[in-house]
Amino acid sequence: MEVIKYTCPKEFFDLVEEYLLADEVINNLPLGILYNLVKNQQNLKGQPFLAAVTDNGQLELVMIKTGNNNLVVHGEGAKLKEAIICAMDYIVDNKVPIPGVIGLREVADNFAKLWSEKDLSPVKIDMEQLIYKLDRVNPIKYSEGNIRLAMDDDIELLTQWIYEFMKEALGADNKAHAQNFVEISIKDSSLYIWEDQGPVSLAKKTRPTKNGIVINSVYTPKDKRGKGYASSCVASLSQLLLDEGYQFCSLYTDLSNPTSNKIYTEIGYVPIAESVVYKF
Repeated sequence: MEVIKYTCPKEFFDLVEEYLLADEVINNLPLGILYNLVKNQQNLKGQPFLAAVTDNGQLELVMIKTGNNNLVVHGEGAKLKEAIICAMDYIVDNKVPIPGVIGLREVADNFAKLWSEKDLSPVKIDMEQLIYKLDRVNPIKYSEGNIRLAMDDDIELLTQWIYEFMKEALGADNKAHAQNFVEISIKDSSLYIWEDQGPVSLAKKTRPTKNGIVINSVYTPKDKRGKGYASSCVASLSQLLLDEGYQFCSLYTDLSNPTSNKIYTEIGYVPIAESVVYKF
């Protein structure tokens, strides 16, 4: 086995696209990242880590890391452990900084276990997730109000909301990062608001792939909760995206949050696979 590292996102994408598209829903994260890297290849602020483990020309493991984010991994099959060990040797030898790993349960569990056995750094589960898919929105009872695109006038309010969301869901505490996130999302027309006599909930579309797209950053401020606003926002955005021509929408949920899992199931989202985030 060998690790092949790529510096050109398009060349790496050409190598792994068919492999990842074999199950587009569960691979929405690596695919979405790669589509974005290829689209913005001329304006990259840093060199992403793009590498594949191959065995006699056969792909066994895909690795993607951008900025200070976790290593995204995908692999399966009888040679998975061998491929992970090969990848780890490369990561250690080349001093690739890895703050954590995210992937489907089998590959992430194996990666974390082998990392721990090598005593490279402490390992802990950061979040266990479910990956959902929707190809038809169920009829639900909508809250009062309507969905609309977020605009420049919403930046101040949504910055506060995203800041609260990042603290609550991710443990992050960076107001400047929240504002940058909102400004970029509004600029690319990807952030939506449910409005009932003013903004009451939000959701974002992100990571489009060949046939699907992801919804994330679903948030309702605490004083607006319990009125079905998030359900209405996600259901309406999901229908908008299907109407645009996407064959499916997908999203990730925290397994430890029964409320959100129940809400998405009622809308029509079906659990497809488990994903795990490990911190090193």
